[in-house]
Amino acid sequence: MQASLFDTGCPDFDPEMQGIERIELGDGAWVDYLPHWLAGHDAVYRQLAGSADWKQGRRLMYYRTVDVPRLTAAAPTTGHCAALLLALSATLSRHYAVVFQDPTLAWYRDGRDGVAPHGDRIGRLCDDPVIAIVSVGAPRRFLLHPLAGGRSRMFSPGWGDLLVMGGSCQRSFLHSVPKRGHADPRISIQFRTMEPAGTKPPARRGQSHNLLPVERAPRGLPAL
Repeated sequence: MQASLFDTGCPDFDPEMQGIERIELGDGAWVDYLPHWLAGHDAVYRQLAGSADWKQGRRLMYYRTVDVPRLTAAAPTTGHCAALLLALSATLSRHYAVVFQDPTLAWYRDGRDGVAPHGDRIGRLCDDPVIAIVSVGAPRRFLLHPLAGGRSRMFSPGWGDLLVMGGSCQRSFLHSVPKRGHADPRISIQFRTMEPAGTKPPARRGQSHNLLPVERAPRGLPAL
């Protein structure tokens, strides 16, 4: 995998999330995008690739069981990566005024790995779930398909980019990572809200839902 020009070695990120852009998708759905939020992404990729407990899932397809075309893992709970992911989660929680589950990981090893259009199950459990994805490694196409029909929206997260789906996105859009003839590897670090349906929708920056205070994310995280 070729290292990005934006990879500075020591993992770090902006806790103020300056420069994040909101893209309104219609019908209450939105996406926030912040390129290169996580500096030092290549070191994070290597650490996660080598230390996470990766699993090969299996699923039933057309009366036969096949491998899921990607690896998945729970986020590490010890080590420098664990501290970094905790800091990222705290920053995202403060920004969106929601509580996130423990992060999960998906490893798209090459162009043969991908995921078909789907909506996360959390969309049936929460009124307006927030799903944040930090991508380390090379960019991959990430498509949002409107259920009502029309053109899909394309993003190419990688190299430490942050992509956040919110509002009605999990009910009115499907998202996918299409397979390709060639693609360099990418690991997706996923943070999902954990509130059940009926809770308050996520606040915009500057608003508050009276959550318990979240510890400010540390700067100068240790090198991996």
